[in-house]
Amino acid sequence: MHRLRHEQRGAVAVEAALIVPLLLIILFGIIDSALYLRDAAAVSSVVRHGARIASAEPRRVGFVADAADAVASAVTVLDSNVIDELWVYQADSHGTPVYSGALSDGGCVARCVRLRWNATASRFDPVGGDWNSVLVNACVGDPSAMSVGVYLRVRHPMLFPMLTGSLPIRIIGERAVMHFEPLPTRNCGVGLR
Repeated sequence: MHRLRHEQRGAVAVEAALIVPLLLIILFGIIDSALYLRDAAAVSSVVRHGARIASAEPRRVGFVADAADAVASAVTVLDSNVIDELWVYQADSHGTPVYSGALSDGGCVARCVRLRWNATASRFDPVGGDWNSVLVNACVGDPSAMSVGVYLRVRHPMLFPMLTGSLPIRIIGERAVMHFEPLPTRNCGVGLR
């Protein structure tokens, strides 16, 4: 009887040695995934806020700066060192920049402003592109009325990449696109050509 109990204890120890590491890997994976999803949701909310601000200010000279300031004030939920860049651009029907390359290639040219995060000043500084606010077409019923897109890219450091088999840094890139609010009829056509 004593020998049987001793063998059972040994079997329990072996089973625990096999199961506990697996359970810890699963637990660490859940923690990492939850933190990643939290940051992805925060980035999604922040870009929607920036797009709302930009879309509400057609033809306003500082609409890009206002959108960048709105994103900068809302992005405080993230670690300041993981924020990369922000784009405010004229969006096509697919939500991508009209006059630029893909969002990932840095080809922000016309009707597109690319801004880089300045962590020490907690703001976005322009680094490329241009969008003259006079060229914004937000006329009611005009088939060429514009949409504005806001894209934010951040780096998410994974806590346990070695245990979970993930990359140490995952990129979160999120965009939001909205139509500009309609201009009064008296302002339509002015400066659009």
